[in-house]
Amino acid sequence: MRQEVNLKMLSTIWSSAKCMHLMTLSQVLHFKHNCGELESVATELKSKGFLSHMEFFMLPFQIQLDEKELTIDFTFEYAGKVHDDTMMENLLPKMCADYRIYNCIMFHLISNAIKHCPMKSRIRVELSFWERLEADSVLTGELSTKITNEGSFDELL
Repeated sequence: MRQEVNLKMLSTIWSSAKCMHLMTLSQVLHFKHNCGELESVATELKSKGFLSHMEFFMLPFQIQLDEKELTIDFTFEYAGKVHDDTMMENLLPKMCADYRIYNCIMFHLISNAIKHCPMKSRIRVELSFWERLEADSVLTGELSTKITNEGSFDELL
């Protein structure tokens, strides 16, 4: 029993520290952007793929999700077709993006979705990726992220 309490406390501390780190990084990047000092640097993901990245990204939020008894559903669309999460690692190409900025945006979107979502409800994360061939035969793409919850602002008033 004591080990479980220690593990829960350690998980809570880690989760809070990770969320504070993401929030601080977000504020620093926002400040740099406002000062004109933010340079976007596109890199490949360091994890196995985008799904692995999202699963790892969600870990700091798990305690908040458990406390409110929330579930998160991921929907992945690639080239206009919806796929289940087991196929996505193979379908998504190695995407290059500025993941520092993407993670900061995701942090705020997920935080707000959790905050404004009623107890025992669902948050939906929809990720869409479209490839396109640029004029100089360079393959590029567009990643769209949409986060919705079952709550609404009016319900919270």
